[in-house]
Amino acid sequence: MTARGAVISPRPATVSHLAEIRRLRNRLAAALADRDQLAAMLGQLADAIDPAAELRLRRAIGAEQYERGRADGWHEGYEAAGRDMARRWDEIARPVARGGPGFAELERRRWGASGREHFGGARPGDFPGRGEVSR
Repeated sequence: MTARGAVISPRPATVSHLAEIRRLRNRLAAALADRDQLAAMLGQLADAIDPAAELRLRRAIGAEQYERGRADGWHEGYEAAGRDMARRWDEIARPVARGGPGFAELERRRWGASGREHFGGARPGDFPGRGEVSR
């Protein structure tokens, strides 16, 4: 009951809800029909595509991307190597150019105290081996 004493019937609200449900069901049915129609069209388009042509296109694109990446990496690598060599050459050559260690000292550092002739020989601190292995 309301303040004036009238009885409110739940019927009008129920009817409007039922009408809304019918309307939404109709929209859903139309959307599903559209979806089915679009799926059929998509299937027809997929059948129209030549799989071999698509594969050739994908391979061509992949090869082009690989070559671009390889060329970019190759150039970047050589530029970095050039910078590194220039920096290292300065570090290495400067002491020698300014009267650093003599040739004999450089050879000793390079080959060890025994010289070039015994470079592959045993040195102090080398692993002596495990001895003879019996089989």
